[in-house]
Amino acid sequence: MRKNFLAIYALVGALVASPVFTSCVDSEESASVTQLRGAKAEQLKAAAALAQAQAAAEAVQAEAYAALQKAQAAYQQAQADQKIQQIEQAAQEFAATIETIKAQAALNLLNIQKEVENVKNELTDAEYDRFNELYNQYQNELSKLTTFKNNLLSQKANLALLEANVISVDAWNKANTISAQNDIANYKAQLAVYQENKDLDNATLQAKAEAARIEAELAQKNFNAGEEPAKLVAANELVQEKNKAMDEIRNTINNINNNYYIVEYNWGHMDVRINSNNGYSNNWYTHGYGYFENIRINENNKLNATRQYSANVEHWATELGTTEDTKDKNTAYGRLAAANADMTAAKALPETTDEEKEAKKQAIANAETAIAQATDNLAYYQKNYDDAVERQAEFTELLATLDVEAANKLAEEMIAANEANEKAWEAWEEAYEGINEKWEEYYALNDLAWYAGTDINQIIANLEANIAEREADLVRYQRNSAEETLAMAKESIAQLEAKIEIQEKVVAERKAALDALLTEETPAE
Repeated sequence: MRKNFLAIYALVGALVASPVFTSCVDSEESASVTQLRGAKAEQLKAAAALAQAQAAAEAVQAEAYAALQKAQAAYQQAQADQKIQQIEQAAQEFAATIETIKAQAALNLLNIQKEVENVKNELTDAEYDRFNELYNQYQNELSKLTTFKNNLLSQKANLALLEANVISVDAWNKANTISAQNDIANYKAQLAVYQENKDLDNATLQAKAEAARIEAELAQKNFNAGEEPAKLVAANELVQEKNKAMDEIRNTINNINNNYYIVEYNWGHMDVRINSNNGYSNNWYTHGYGYFENIRINENNKLNATRQYSANVEHWATELGTTEDTKDKNTAYGRLAAANADMTAAKALPETTDEEKEAKKQAIANAETAIAQATDNLAYYQKNYDDAVERQAEFTELLATLDVEAANKLAEEMIAANEANEKAWEAWEEAYEGINEKWEEYYALNDLAWYAGTDINQIIANLEANIAEREADLVRYQRNSAEETLAMAKESIAQLEAKIEIQEKVVAERKAALDALLTEETPAE
């Protein structure tokens, strides 16, 4: 199908009401003119829907680019902060954010396309024949443009992951190899249909396209009710479930190692293909998962850390003292006792003369200040003691929580789950191959009907060129050099940007033809 690697076809529009025809007419000529007026009104609404769709698609893509830039800035800041304990987690969050951005943009564009299809379905009246032809040509070229732009977003997002070393070079090459293989298969399927049916008239093509659509939908329905989609989704979910459990272990280890490097481990990484449409279509993305393996406790560091936590508690307990401490104790409680004793002594001073009264007043004031300071001092030491006790308890609890044997077993389970996931993908793709061919037959027949009046031989030549280009890409994706892969990713983006520039001119030409038709005068009643 043409829905590979989150490259979703197209655009958004608004629903258009059915034509309203008046019953208050007296002659056949008057009714005809009225119908033409109603047709022109619906044509204008449909053209407005396409314009809204184009604007909405541009807004979706602009929002996605802004989100992409924000995610890149956040990840770069995390690296700049040099917090080693957090860099691995930041990389995982960055990858998840990028995939969410791509998936959400693709979903929004798919919803737009559905609305445009609703508009097109309204344009079936015989009065719309010429408008239908131009409308379909415009929509088709606009859909291509949006597909190009969505592919560009996806490629730029993947390049961001590649440059940040969040996905591996091998994963990038593998993902693009699968995408190229899918493209080649789709192009060849289209080419075969074009060559076989290029000389048929429009009515025959439409009938064949409708029959192909019904057949494809039935095959898709049977496939959806079969085992492969459910098995693939289950395999995807198992990998993500194991990764969630590994996240908890990573957080536990990072917290244990917050001050002392007690838990040693090796860092592992695997790239996982995730289906983004419940297994019903070939929408997928590659997600990099990190994990800890060969986890072990450094007993010497553990002993030193345990002693240090105990020493901290003991230090602050000594500084704090107890409520039983008297004024001669150099503790926080002792200093408060001394300040209270000074207050008692100040209040006991004589106050017979004015000088004595003033001296007593000053002594009481000094004692009040000393009590306030001693109270603040006590609060400071109490907090430090409480924090030291809490840190010691957290450390002890975290150590008790970490099951090293289970954690190492989980790493093995993650790897096994990913291997099972790949097997589920292979089974899914094998089962889906026939359905994909049926959809491509429908798309190609439908396109042929849309291309009425155009040079089909040129379109066939373009398809052949596309096949050759993607076959050349396949060879290039076999490279292992990180530098070559990065250069190729940037080159692919540049090529796509050039295609977009050309396609924007084609869309403008189609729109001009449609606008010219819409500006034609409708006969007066």
